[in-house]
Amino acid sequence: MSGKGYFKDNFIGTIFQFLLRILGAACVLVEIFFFADVVDGVVSTVESGDKFPWESVIIVCSLWLIEYVCSVLAEFLSKHMQANMSAFYTERVISKKTVIPYREKEKREIQELFERVGTDPSEHIYDFFSGIMELSSFAMKIVGFFAVCLTKNVWVSLILFAAMAPIVFVGVQNGKISYEAYDESTRHFRRANYFKRILSSREDAQERNMFGYSDWALKRWEESYDKAIEIEDKANRKVFGRMGINNMIYAVLLGIILAILLVPVNLGTMTVGFYIAFAKAIITYLHTLEEELPPLLVKMSKNRLYLRDYHSFLKIEESEDAEECSDEPETEEKEITIEFRNVSFSYPKSDVKILNNLSLVMSDKKRYAIVGVNGAGKSTLMKLLLGVYDNYEGEILINGKEVRSMSGKERSKLFSVAFQNFARYPLSIRENIGNEAISTDEAVRIAEKIGLTDTLRDKEIDFDTDLGRVSEESSDMSGGQWQLITIFRCLVSGNPIQILDEPTSAMDPVREAMLYKLFQEEFKGQIGICITHRMGAAKMCDEIIVLSGGKVAESGSHEILMARNGLYHSMYCEQRSWYE
Repeated sequence: MSGKGYFKDNFIGTIFQFLLRILGAACVLVEIFFFADVVDGVVSTVESGDKFPWESVIIVCSLWLIEYVCSVLAEFLSKHMQANMSAFYTERVISKKTVIPYREKEKREIQELFERVGTDPSEHIYDFFSGIMELSSFAMKIVGFFAVCLTKNVWVSLILFAAMAPIVFVGVQNGKISYEAYDESTRHFRRANYFKRILSSREDAQERNMFGYSDWALKRWEESYDKAIEIEDKANRKVFGRMGINNMIYAVLLGIILAILLVPVNLGTMTVGFYIAFAKAIITYLHTLEEELPPLLVKMSKNRLYLRDYHSFLKIEESEDAEECSDEPETEEKEITIEFRNVSFSYPKSDVKILNNLSLVMSDKKRYAIVGVNGAGKSTLMKLLLGVYDNYEGEILINGKEVRSMSGKERSKLFSVAFQNFARYPLSIRENIGNEAISTDEAVRIAEKIGLTDTLRDKEIDFDTDLGRVSEESSDMSGGQWQLITIFRCLVSGNPIQILDEPTSAMDPVREAMLYKLFQEEFKGQIGICITHRMGAAKMCDEIIVLSGGKVAESGSHEILMARNGLYHSMYCEQRSWYE
């Protein structure tokens, strides 16, 4: 995933663009001599009636035409290259993000790096490549130009050479200032974008109206946005102030150089035509130094720092899922066992142990409920089992195999999960299932059991209708209906370990009871795990595991735990009126 990949794969096109720039630069140098012949010829024709220098005129016009053709071809290849690079590098950024562990994505510095790198680095990479070509072209012009200068006037050569030093230094410094400002402002822009989303998203509209926090969010957006702009404005003032001083220096230099060149004209060692052609070339050179080179160096310096961030992004630790794994998950075994052995875990940058030397075993053909107060570690337990975090102490084994040694492909064939904070994909229900192997009949059977077909019938839609508000033909769904589709996706997977994490929080009690009954019937022959705050749902499971203080406080069936008169008993009694 190296930044060199595109240029290596498109070597011929890259070299061709470079040669076009070099050819254009060579034309500029050759033009000096023939343009001088044209001017001298015109003067001679007017003064003495000599033959008009048609050959030199044709050559100069030909050089101009070659320069133009080179410029047009370079622009065409540039557009073509940028389009291809955009697809090339966007795919690589997306691919990289998919193999970065979740624990890395949670880090603030990684999130800020994501923000700076963006999703399409091609613009910065191409600008850097284009800058190298422009600098190469400029270097060729400089070398040739100095060679001509040395033959005519050594002092002019020295002055022009000395003029380059401050512009290069200031350009590099300005680029550093600009990118450091960009780096600092990114954090404030990211916060401003968060408040912008709160102010504009449809999901937040109800709470915005009910609680009236739009003015508050708008104020926070303005504060973050204004702070970011202030940082960039401060950097821009410093950059443009330095560039303005340089511009004044070059205006003075131009006057001095043109005055010096009048000396050899008066002495007869330089023709008027060469003076005019040479003065034209010097003006172009100084214009490049004054107007074109400074922003180019600023851009090059900024893009160099961007590439540093891009390569830091590429070096972010990847999960083992990124590597090819030839082992297939042993999903065809008749029995599956899950075991946690002395597992302890703290979230990154925290010393608080969410799980503390926890041990438990889950056996095949049983339904488990994981219950406990908020913060007891219920969802964390599942995150470790699913491989979201792997920096835990102890062991988590599935049929004796450590979860950390499994690839993502293995885990995806073992688990099916309905998360509490589920994703809402604006696709058809069939596409939301994400399981091409399931037959339509099987999908309909499960949809009827969970009441999804009733929802489709009421909305007059089918499995192929797009959901959400992506088009006029699509159908929006309520929170409970979206949750139902999430459970549907979990049920049709056919994977041996199925997990429901607070799956019915947005549903009415009738449908909730129906789904938990289905949880008992549909999952037979597999391990079913239900994470819930609702003791009525836990009551239906074969075994209830009660977490407290990062450990298993007690476990057993509903009847056994009620008889113990412990933590589960008190939690159930608090909710007893809900079920009796």
